Amino acid sequence: MGAIKFLEHVLAQGQNYCVFAVNGGSGQKLITQKFLTSIPEMDELAGTLDEGSNDVYFALASFVTPGKRTADNAEKLRSFFLDLDCGKDKGDKGFPTQQAAVKAVRVFCQTHQLPKPTMVNSGRGLHVYWAMDEDLNVAGWLPLAVRFKQMCLNHGLNIDPVVSADCARVLRYPGTRNHKDSPPKNVAGLADLEPALSLDKFKAILDHYVPEGATAPKKTRSNAADPMMASLMGNSTSRFKTILEKSAKGRGCAQLAYAAANQEDVDEPLWRAALSVAVNCVDGDKAIHVVSRRHPDYDAGGTIDKAKKTSGPYHCTTFDGTNPGLCGSCPHKGKITSPIQLGREIIRAQEEDNVVFDRPEQMKTVELQAYTIPKYPSPYFRGKNGGVYVQSADREGDPVDMLVYEHDLYVLHRTDDPEDGASLVVRVHLPYDGVKEFTVPLTAATSRDELRKYLSKNSVAVVTAAHWDALMTYILKWESSLENTSAADLSKRQFGWADDNFSSFTLGRARVLPDRVELNAPSTKTSHLFPMFEPQGSLDEWKKNLEFFNKPGFESYQYIIGTAFGSVLTKMTAIKGSIFHFHSKDSGYGKTTVLLAAASLWADPAKFVKFERDTYNDKMNYAETLKDLPLYCDEMTNMQPKEASDFIYQIPSGKQRGRLSQGANSSRWRGDPWSFICVTTGNMSLISKVNSYKDAPKAEAQRVLEFSPQKQQLPKQDTDELAKSIERHFGHAAIPYLQYIMNNLDEVQKLLISVQQTIDTRAGLTAENRFWSAQAACDITGLLIAKRLKFIAFDVRALLDWVVGYLRDYKREDTSMHSQDATQVVSDYFYANVNDFLRIRNSGEGRLDATGRPDILDHLVVPEAMPRNAMLGRLETDTNTLFLMPKPFRSWCAERQLDFAGIVKELRTLPCGAKTVSKRMGKGTKLSLPAISVLRLKGASWLSDVGTEDEIISDNKKAEEE
Repeated sequence: MGAIKFLEHVLAQGQNYCVFAVNGGSGQKLITQKFLTSIPEMDELAGTLDEGSNDVYFALASFVTPGKRTADNAEKLRSFFLDLDCGKDKGDKGFPTQQAAVKAVRVFCQTHQLPKPTMVNSGRGLHVYWAMDEDLNVAGWLPLAVRFKQMCLNHGLNIDPVVSADCARVLRYPGTRNHKDSPPKNVAGLADLEPALSLDKFKAILDHYVPEGATAPKKTRSNAADPMMASLMGNSTSRFKTILEKSAKGRGCAQLAYAAANQEDVDEPLWRAALSVAVNCVDGDKAIHVVSRRHPDYDAGGTIDKAKKTSGPYHCTTFDGTNPGLCGSCPHKGKITSPIQLGREIIRAQEEDNVVFDRPEQMKTVELQAYTIPKYPSPYFRGKNGGVYVQSADREGDPVDMLVYEHDLYVLHRTDDPEDGASLVVRVHLPYDGVKEFTVPLTAATSRDELRKYLSKNSVAVVTAAHWDALMTYILKWESSLENTSAADLSKRQFGWADDNFSSFTLGRARVLPDRVELNAPSTKTSHLFPMFEPQGSLDEWKKNLEFFNKPGFESYQYIIGTAFGSVLTKMTAIKGSIFHFHSKDSGYGKTTVLLAAASLWADPAKFVKFERDTYNDKMNYAETLKDLPLYCDEMTNMQPKEASDFIYQIPSGKQRGRLSQGANSSRWRGDPWSFICVTTGNMSLISKVNSYKDAPKAEAQRVLEFSPQKQQLPKQDTDELAKSIERHFGHAAIPYLQYIMNNLDEVQKLLISVQQTIDTRAGLTAENRFWSAQAACDITGLLIAKRLKFIAFDVRALLDWVVGYLRDYKREDTSMHSQDATQVVSDYFYANVNDFLRIRNSGEGRLDATGRPDILDHLVVPEAMPRNAMLGRLETDTNTLFLMPKPFRSWCAERQLDFAGIVKELRTLPCGAKTVSKRMGKGTKLSLPAISVLRLKGASWLSDVGTEDEIISDNKKAEEE
């Protein structure tokens, strides 16, 4: 619904139109009011004012002269209009939600036989218009507007009473924004324009319900009625024919039966009482004559006037007082209050009634969306204003409509879930929570207790056991109906690419294809995540948030933004996953902020990012669900070293650990391998953390890129505003970005290969650095695409230069830090366990003294140091020969994930000439130990001059400090 067409529809043809605007951004209200001669001029001015953060309005009247927006200067109007306030703070003066207001307007229209109005979401409330088929001058419009307002108030519709009869009134201009909220909310039509209403028909409706000069009756309805009663009242009517048929069989109202059968003799008071019921029935136009035409004073016109003046259906007590003696034996006595209730029936929804306006669950915005509710399987039907009903029969065999559930609830489709099997996707429209979608396994749908758990968990509840049974039967009827009309959809338990051809992408409730977006069937694993993917705010404001990082010195932050775009390209590379760790010693570096900014490409960042409190298994389950979307984990500082090592290995593996299913002796379902970029933050290096658990974590280092940024001096107010804005604007660019990739797949893949080759060549990367190479290439390629789509304005070529320089330095540092030969491993083992080594001079067998005879003091060699706990080896200090006991050395290597066999093999090739020999490890001491098989290293010069134990400990401390 365009603004120009809307204004042409609701405004009278005139010479002077008015646009009114208010700007309260400076703390003072700045008012702009301009008169224009054409609607296109109005639209141009409204757009300019909206861009200047003005709240823009238009006047409903045309004016005699420009410059004066007053009632006495108003010329003509074409519409009747209402203003309904919405919000939980409105109390009795409005509606709690916009969807509640929409429903109330529909009930009002149905009650008073009004056609559907044109409705506009004003950002906070609801503006409602009935355009006439001709213009009215103010003198003709005002009396009708006053009566129309009275009709609304009589009904109990909570309108702003000042607005509806004000001929100089202004209302919000569609297509602009409501700047009273931050971020501003869109002012937009909820659907297409409704046809203009015949002025004669509108007058006839007013004449029927609010005759000229009639006094105002009491309110007949409340907006805050009990939900079940509100559903019945909003959907019900009464049919006089039904009342008469029941009465004729003795199961209705004896008073009405008597009045209909004895029209010639009925007194005036009883005749009027019968008319009060007849005129308020759906067939009242005919019914009032059916009970009157044989009366001596009958006149068609007079009967119509008499019926209109009855002011609502009379109560049973009034009938009994008017004609005593017939109500004493009534079977309905005490069960009903008026005979009109005997003809009660539910108005069935027609096709046009099944388009409703509601909001998805958990959306922070109050903007409404259109939903088309499907036809319910017979014998169930939807009431005109919602709810589930079933046609049944009472004890006497009379047809009766039973309420199953007071809100709209239906099954969207059947799914086949890999773990839960056949399942049903259920949607419910709740008055305060909005639209919820959830999945119920068919095994649960066939069990009352299990179904009750699933429904109750999703805010669907009824009072009695009979209602639960009715609800279960209704849902199974849906299953049976769908089973015979459509095939089950394959339930997606993961987001991301559908196949290796990149033909579609699952993102929340959307299945994104190159040229369209279809509904994705939810699974029990994914449905609770759907709401976070619903876009919020605006695309332009989201772009401004990313532009904050377009500054010199912010290259690492831009790189993290690039991971959001690049992650979905990882599937095009040879790796399954890689990690970028962003760490700083202190807080205040914007680590969390940039992580949230990156996540805002896809979803609500506050829900998309994993935080420190989330467990390791939760992160891995989430990673499996995301599949190709980036995994963002904030604050990994408290992760234990072994867990950090496991994390670094598992992310590039592309899959979770295998586990048994709960309650079953079979493996848990595991989805397709993931392919994404994982970004983590913390106060220290992940590799340093792993290094405290194992020596030389070279393999881990090749799977992780790390960067520690310089602190940027930025005003706190700017960063605070950025953080708030990031959480308000998200999700708008995701689908266009994905569709660009799908529609330009060959070009994107060639670009990715070209970027990766450039990075490899310039940074000197090899196959060993494949994780760094793929991550950086996806990152830069994603940013290049984003720039083509005008999502970012970063200098991507300059960022590429920064990435190349960073990778060169990182590779050089990695080579120097993690290169470790076998002698270094032995040295580390020795110094780590120096107190458990026997250090002694050689007391070799067959040693001779100066005369050439055996040395009789051979057994009297004094050890330089004895083992304190367990003996791990022996160092003969005079010959620099080291003997290692294999078993403890092998265990030590295993704890640090070092290759024991590879180390021994390397030692055999070195000058030390490692060899397995038999040795008495306690020889020369009082330890009488047998010879055992040990590993001998000759000429262990790197361990010579080790000094005393205190000296060794002191040297170790100095080395650690350095």
